[in-house]
Amino acid sequence: MPINNTLRLALWALVLPPLFWSGNTVLGKLTVLHVPPLLLNALRWGLAALLFFPFAWPHLKRDWRTLWTSRWLILAYGLTGAVGYNSFLYLGLRSTPIVNAALINATTPAVLGVMSAIFFREHITRWQWLGAAVSMLGVLQIALRGDWNGLNGLALHTGDVYVFSGVLSYCLYTLLLRYMPKVHPFSFMELFFLLGCLCTLIWLGINVALGGTARIDVPWEDVAWQITYMAVFASIAATFFWNYGVRHAGAIRAGYFINFIPVFSIVWALLLIGEHIHGYQVLGMLAVCLGLSLAILKKNGTQ
Repeated sequence: MPINNTLRLALWALVLPPLFWSGNTVLGKLTVLHVPPLLLNALRWGLAALLFFPFAWPHLKRDWRTLWTSRWLILAYGLTGAVGYNSFLYLGLRSTPIVNAALINATTPAVLGVMSAIFFREHITRWQWLGAAVSMLGVLQIALRGDWNGLNGLALHTGDVYVFSGVLSYCLYTLLLRYMPKVHPFSFMELFFLLGCLCTLIWLGINVALGGTARIDVPWEDVAWQITYMAVFASIAATFFWNYGVRHAGAIRAGYFINFIPVFSIVWALLLIGEHIHGYQVLGMLAVCLGLSLAILKKNGTQ
């Protein structure tokens, strides 16, 4: 069946979250050197909730009864999407290289496929599995800088376990979006942001009570712009476009777009740092795009 206009718009919407999240991964790696990961996540979602509140309040008042009826489902969204994924990512980035994080995140389409088949008995076509494999090979090509012998030097870090826990958490959030209450998107997002902040603060409080720290070792102005970016783009904008895309394109299709994160990281490096693009990067980007095309176009054509 041909791609209709709603699906086409949803697919374009799904391009934007990886663009914003690629910046979040790079900035997160730098910021967690000075800001404890749980505190960083709480600040990110707290600022997002504060900035978004004026836009969401009229809808929150109207949708409150429905949201309260679905309170446990809403809590599950907050714990898996806001608290779980980002807290685990920031915790992982303290000890694992960005290369490892990129490779682990590249498993997202496969993890989504397996979880969909297990929990929802969703049929995953051979083209979708092939698309996931080709896309992951593209991520490997970029992360390994074209040197496949580098696989021999990769070591497993504790941070890798954290990052993969984040992948599992966000895959669960993405799959649960099929049950999103019928409320205005702004109502859902504001509650999602608030839960992300409050639940992470509880986790942070327990961590501090057990001997952890909540101290920032640099002046606030040195990290304020990073946190602002995370709140505005990686939280507000990315959540809106991701939820819209998943609702209209489906969780399986959406998962393939995660592998655009290393592709957009290259774009950021070109624009902001002035790095030059290399042949292995072009090959990797083409493989990611080919994998995405196989999964989406074949899904809508012959199986």
